[in-house]
Amino acid sequence: MLSTQETVITTSAGPSACLMPLPRLVRPVRPARPAAPAVRPARPARPVARADRSADFYRERASQWGELRATAFEAISSRAAYDLRARIATVMTEAQDHVEDTDPGRTGAELKAWLDARLVTELHGTRHGTVAAVRAFSARAAAHFALPGTVPVDPGPGRVTSDFDTARLAVNKKKNSTLSTSINIGMRAYMGFMIFFVLTQVMALAVPAWIGLLPVLLLGGVALFEEHRKRVEQRQYQASEAVAQHIGEFADRASREMEELLRDLDLGVDTAYRSRVEPLMAAV
Repeated sequence: MLSTQETVITTSAGPSACLMPLPRLVRPVRPARPAAPAVRPARPARPVARADRSADFYRERASQWGELRATAFEAISSRAAYDLRARIATVMTEAQDHVEDTDPGRTGAELKAWLDARLVTELHGTRHGTVAAVRAFSARAAAHFALPGTVPVDPGPGRVTSDFDTARLAVNKKKNSTLSTSINIGMRAYMGFMIFFVLTQVMALAVPAWIGLLPVLLLGGVALFEEHRKRVEQRQYQASEAVAQHIGEFADRASREMEELLRDLDLGVDTAYRSRVEPLMAAV
């Protein structure tokens, strides 16, 4: 067992030093670390763009700006043109289906309200998508020049509207069309009368006189229905031509407006970023 008493070492130094206990080893006390401050000092604010980048950096980025902007706006313009054509084609198909399912002579006002609202809505949809694409490019341009903020893209409202003229739905009546219609109905009714005459007079069938009205009314009614259907088809054909012409005119005006919009946005974005970068390029 280990003893807990102090070890005594006997030496020959003399009577006074023969019984001296060895001192215990004591670890040195390290000085305490200073306490961390309760609030860390704030980091210095990031310097502005000019202090972060040299003038050569902005000159290099400015030399790449023209190609970058041209490529981006070419892609935006292509997508806008395709989107507008697809939307116009959809409206054209739906309008033709609407004309075929109704009588344009009776639903002209309804067709006008629907067509005008639909065309303007589709144009606004294309404008909204185009402006969103230009705003996304503006953010890319700010990152390209290492600028802290983007250039706002807020174009004015569109000017193109739709006003379908219902007078185009009117069918040009041919000369003596009413007379020819009346003759057609009369001849069909007369054929019904001749059928009754042959049954009673030639074949000597005992048929009551009131039954003779049946073939007259039947054949005359068929002729009347055919004439009515023919006029409806004429109105549908006329309406189809008028709707197609109106949509084509609207598409031309909408395309010109989209081209003007893209030119204005291209010029505005180019001018805004050049005005912000040129002072940084000129600074020494």
